[in-house]
Amino acid sequence: MADPILHLRVDTPASDSLWEDEWTFPFRGPTLKDTVAAYLENHTRCARTTPAIDLTFRFADPPLTPEAEAEFLRNYHAFFEVKAEDAELDRDVNRREGLRSLYLGTATSILAAVLVVLLDLTFGLRAYGIYFILLVLVWVLMWDSIEKLVFDSMFLRMRSRALAKLRDARVTFER
Repeated sequence: MADPILHLRVDTPASDSLWEDEWTFPFRGPTLKDTVAAYLENHTRCARTTPAIDLTFRFADPPLTPEAEAEFLRNYHAFFEVKAEDAELDRDVNRREGLRSLYLGTATSILAAVLVVLLDLTFGLRAYGIYFILLVLVWVLMWDSIEKLVFDSMFLRMRSRALAKLRDARVTFER
C-alpha cells in the first residue's frame, strides 16, 4: 500500500495575488501572503502523519509560461526554506533557554532543600510558612524549564516538520 499524500489545492484569480508587494527580512525574495502561508501550514500540521504533500495552484488567468512557473517554484521553495530555517532556530533557542532554566531551577531546589534542613534543625516545626514559600519559589522556577522542554518543544517540532514538508512539496499548476 502506498504512503498517504496530502493533496492541497489553492484556487486564486492570478498568480501575482499570492505574493506580497514588498519583500521583508529575512526572506531573500517575494513572500507568500500571510493568509496563504497560514492556510498551507495549518493544513499540513493537521495532517501530520502524511509523509508528503502534493500542492496544486489553480489560476483563473492564462497559464503560466515555463519561465514564470520556474520563477514561482523558486520563490515558493525559497520562502518555505527560510520559514523552515526560522522554525529550527526557534527550536534551538527554546531548547537552550529551557536547559538554562532547568539549571537555575535545579540549583534553587538544592539551595531550598539545604535551607529547609537548616531551618528544621534550627526552628523545629515552627517554619511551615517558610517551607511553603520555598516550595512555591522552586515550583515557579522549575515551571519555565518544564514548559519549554516538554510542552513548547512539542509544538515547535510539529511546526518545523510541517514547514519542511511544505518546503519539499511537489508543486503543480492548473488552469
